[in-house]
Amino acid sequence: TITLDKPLEFDVPVNSTSDGSPPIGGATYDSKAAPLVDPVVGVGLEQFTLTQDMPNLNKADAVHNYGNMDPRAQMHGIVFKWAANSWVRGMRAEMTGSHPIVTEEAKNLQIVNNELDGSWNKGKGGNGYFRGSRVWDSLYAGNTSRNLRHFTFQWSASGNVVIGNDFDSDLNLHGGWERNNLFELNTVRVSYGHRSGNCRANCGDEGGGGPDDSNWFPIWWGAGKKAVKWSGATGARNVFFNNTMTKQLSANGPFQDYYPDKQRIYIFGWNGTGYQHLDIAGTPIPDWAKNEQRDYTNGRGIDATKTDSAQSLFLKNVSR
Repeated sequence: TITLDKPLEFDVPVNSTSDGSPPIGGATYDSKAAPLVDPVVGVGLEQFTLTQDMPNLNKADAVHNYGNMDPRAQMHGIVFKWAANSWVRGMRAEMTGSHPIVTEEAKNLQIVNNELDGSWNKGKGGNGYFRGSRVWDSLYAGNTSRNLRHFTFQWSASGNVVIGNDFDSDLNLHGGWERNNLFELNTVRVSYGHRSGNCRANCGDEGGGGPDDSNWFPIWWGAGKKAVKWSGATGARNVFFNNTMTKQLSANGPFQDYYPDKQRIYIFGWNGTGYQHLDIAGTPIPDWAKNEQRDYTNGRGIDATKTDSAQSLFLKNVSR
């Protein structure tokens, strides 16, 4: 018996063919539930600094290097796994082995007012993220992130709010039907140097067979082979509102505004009533890379029909 504490966010068929879908590779797979049973509860981490000392490596060599400098040293900083009602506040992480903060099966977290700077490994295997995986109903607020690969939501992350952060890497919807997340009042300034092709060894392949020659923009949306390789497409109703996002498209070039309308509500993967994959002339995009500047409004996968004069959709009052 499974007891639910909130409504389901999507239909869960008995198996992969019971809703009329064709077999996957000739096989049928049963649906599974992974309840958050007996989690660690009420853990708070506050006001300290952590680092991973690597005396044979130079921190400067890690800047805009999206490979792994020492794959054997891929140690995360803080991991919330099977955890709830917990928090990290006022912490500084400098040069961790991989992710400074990462979740796997976590709920009701507060990740607030932390400083994250750098990782020795940002390449193959998915390293060097500020990573929210299988995280639900959590708050990421007032954090500063520098010299990481991405800020990600992935693997069913849902109901989270990302507000008032300052990042130099992308807001990355990494795939796995992450949905119903809100990004607002963030500053995201992505330089030309922040791109997959900037890699010296042990490079991440982005799911497409090797580092590509595209640019990482302030938003990344999971589609095509890159998403299918590890998780499947990004889900519905990921909302962007009143963010300050800019992208530099050439070395020493100007920073250009990205989704600059501060009052417009951009709902990705949504047509107003249900999920819609981002598309070009009715065909789902095969890749977000090199399609980042297309217009997906007006029925092409981003519902931008709503505006709001408030500063925040989440907060009643905003003070800076």
